[in-house]
Formats: sequence, C-alpha cells, structure tokens
Amino acid sequence: MLKRLKFKKIDLKKLVLEKTLSKKISEKLAPKKANTKQTDRQYSGQAAEKLAKIYLLKQGFVFIEKNYHCRHGEIDLIFKDNETIVFVEVRFRRQVNFGSACESIDKKKQKKIIKTAEYYLYYHRLSESVTSRFDVIGITSSKNTSKKTVFKAHNDCTTVKGDHCKEYSIEWIENAFQAF
Repeated sequence: MLKRLKFKKIDLKKLVLEKTLSKKISEKLAPKKANTKQTDRQYSGQAAEKLAKIYLLKQGFVFIEKNYHCRHGEIDLIFKDNETIVFVEVRFRRQVNFGSACESIDKKKQKKIIKTAEYYLYYHRLSESVTSRFDVIGITSSKNTSKKTVFKAHNDCTTVKGDHCKEYSIEWIENAFQAF
C-alpha cells in the first residue's frame, strides 16, 4: 500500500519575514566588529610606548616583549636588566593639570599589573628562577614640565599625534611598587 504524504502549505511572505527577523535579531546579538580606525588616545599610547622602549634600550636594557596580554590584563613593556625581569607600565600626559603621568597608576591598576606579571612568570616557567620588579615611565610634553630627563625624539622616532613638540620629559621610577 502506498501512503499518501501530506504537504504543508508554505506562506512565502511569512517565511521571508521570519528569516529577515531572525537575521536582524542575530545581528543584534552577534559581537560587534572591532573598530579598525585607531583613536588619538591609542595612537598616543603606542607612540609613548615606543619612546619608552627607545629610552630603556639606551639605558642598556634588553627588550623581551611589548603589549603582553592575558586574562588578567596587559603589560606595556617587558625588559631584562641583568638577571631581573622588568615589567614596565608607560603613561603619557599632554598636560599635568591633574597630576603627573606616574601619579595616575592607582592601587587597582597596580594589582592588575602584578597579577598579569605573575601569570607571565608562571606561563614562561620563570616564577622561581628570576627576580622581577615593576617600573613606571611617565612621559609628558616637555613644554608642560621641566622635571626629570628631557628626551629628544629624532626624525626616525614616532612622535605623539597632535603634539608638535618633539621633546618629551621622561620620569622613570624604578621599583615603583611591590607585589603584595
């Protein structure tokens, strides 16, 4: 015996409407695409990190890594100074009206950097074998302040966007904070 198959009537307009609605909903729920256009703040931060890197290389440090990321946070620069691993946080300020660049690192940020550094040492199996320290480099346009070292950026070095002054004041604090 042959069985008779039943076919549902499909309403084409309804089907199209359901598909467009589900597409709109999925677009809203889907993660947003990262904005590929770099902001002035990001550009300034990268340029300041580059200046700090050049400055520390001139001090005789050995560069290891930049912008190390993990789930705990980010460390701007990692260097080696003799047998010590140095984790460097770089801060840039165009103006010092609200405090210096180095003063902007609060306890919360310090804890985040420490956690990230601990993970870095653990991941690279260095936690028992090396000493480490946390340095802070604050960079300010030298037209705003006259303290600490004045570092002249040469033509081959990136300068900070929107800052036409090619001289920067660098405040370097070695061993700025300790792991708790």
